[in-house]
Order: sequence, then structure tokens, then C-alpha cells
Amino acid sequence: MPLWAQGTAGAKTRWQGDVPLCEARRSMTEETARRTAKMLARGMGITFYVVRSRYGRFLAVQVPSDGCQILETIRPPTKSANDRLAA
Repeated sequence: MPLWAQGTAGAKTRWQGDVPLCEARRSMTEETARRTAKMLARGMGITFYVVRSRYGRFLAVQVPSDGCQILETIRPPTKSANDRLAA
């Protein structure tokens, strides 16, 4: 049985529209996905993407899947030469 189908005592935990509960809880607006991607890119120093999944959900992801539409690419802020020397 897949992980998404296992709940407490092995019960199925599917939500409306046949969406796994773990994904349904992460629903966010496009603006929330953009803010999340910006914070992650800044905090982690890596590129994040704001995408619309094939199911219409907006997500901030590090590696976009084949079935999604990339809405924006958010790169981390560039470091100056002084910042690189200090590290």
C-alpha cells in the first residue's frame, strides 16, 4: 500500500478529488507560493520555482516536474566579492 494511503491503523486517507491528504494540506495561493519561493531561495541560497501543478495547485519547488507549468524562477541574491571573501 502506498504511503499516502496509510493513515492511522492503515486506513485510507484520501481527500476530495482523489488528492492525497498530504498534498491537500499544502494548498496555497499563487502569491503565497511566490513568497515561499523567495524566502527559501534567500535562506537556502539555491534557485526555486513557482509552479502550477497539473492539478492546478501552486507550489514553490526546487525541482519542477514534467507535468507542471513554471510561472517564475527565483534565484538567490547574488553575493558581492566582499561577501565571498568573508565566507
